[in-house]
Amino acid sequence: DNLVVRLKKINFASGRADLPSASMPLLTKVKSVIKELGPAAVVVQGHTDGVGTAKVNQALSEKRAESVAKYFESDESLSEEKFDTAGFGYTKPLASNKTKEGRAQNRRVDIVITPSHNL
Repeated sequence: DNLVVRLKKINFASGRADLPSASMPLLTKVKSVIKELGPAAVVVQGHTDGVGTAKVNQALSEKRAESVAKYFESDESLSEEKFDTAGFGYTKPLASNKTKEGRAQNRRVDIVITPSHNL
């Protein structure tokens, strides 16, 4: 029943949680979708590649989720209380962590949108 927007092209640098400027157009599009849907809830889920320890990756995934949520919350037309964050470290990879390309895909954020009952 939820809509999942998978942001594989956000291009987080390895070990970093700051939003790359090249990802702003993509985040702006996602923000407009959220506005249009007027969802009951939005969960921003952070993910990492398999480089480093579980503890470091867990913290990094949480920081990635928080940086995207803060970007959305900075828009006054989006209600802050609708956003929640979660970090999954490297526990939910999309691709192999054995290649540079695979690791880049795994450094992502998923946006889980729960529609309001008015839709």
